[in-house]
Amino acid sequence: MDGTPLKARQPIPPEIARLVAEHRPGGPLERDFYVAPDVFQTDLARIFHRHWVFAGYAFQGSPGQPGAPKASAERVSGNPAAAIAEREKLAASDVAGDKHIIIADALARHGQYADAAEVLRGAVEEDGANAPAWLAMGNALVAHADGTISPAAIYAYGQAARAAPGSPGPPFFLGMALIQSGRLGEGRAIWADLLARSPKDAPWRGDLEKRLAELDAFVARQAVTAPPGMSPQ
Repeated sequence: MDGTPLKARQPIPPEIARLVAEHRPGGPLERDFYVAPDVFQTDLARIFHRHWVFAGYAFQGSPGQPGAPKASAERVSGNPAAAIAEREKLAASDVAGDKHIIIADALARHGQYADAAEVLRGAVEEDGANAPAWLAMGNALVAHADGTISPAAIYAYGQAARAAPGSPGPPFFLGMALIQSGRLGEGRAIWADLLARSPKDAPWRGDLEKRLAELDAFVARQAVTAPPGMSPQ
């Protein structure tokens, strides 16, 4: 982080403008969208001003895609308290003494997700290896966008995974956010990989297996009802 206030309005850097211009709507994003700090900073600044660098669902997902499965994703994501409890259950470390996360969680419980993300920005600026703060920020950004994932959220999840490589939290919530955004194949692949890496006695394993089964059933139903030439992503 370079210390530049994220609330300051700024033009989109030329390289980011190029990435946006070259992106094919509905197609995969270039790797730089996910790993470049400049993309994260620019997207986050625009989010705080209620202006997206990217056109939300139309950009990331498929506007014509039927809605993602409700049971496998929304029972956590649509409930702030449940999402926080799930995050704490999957956390790599105890966050009881982290004032930033305590404040951010209180804001999130009241639906103030952008404010929560801004508080968490302070946490990761103080400690770039604060995996729980990065994870909570990713969740706050997704919730602020009504369940739509953005490059800023993906970057936050990526930083959480780098800071805590063995934690199930980042891939679990990244997969959920992708599924909510209509990117079913990508989300399923992340969940399936997490399941394959999870110990047989992992406390989250049974819930993840159930979610994958629900997702597969949803995709199978969509395949039956989809018009010729179309299939769920």
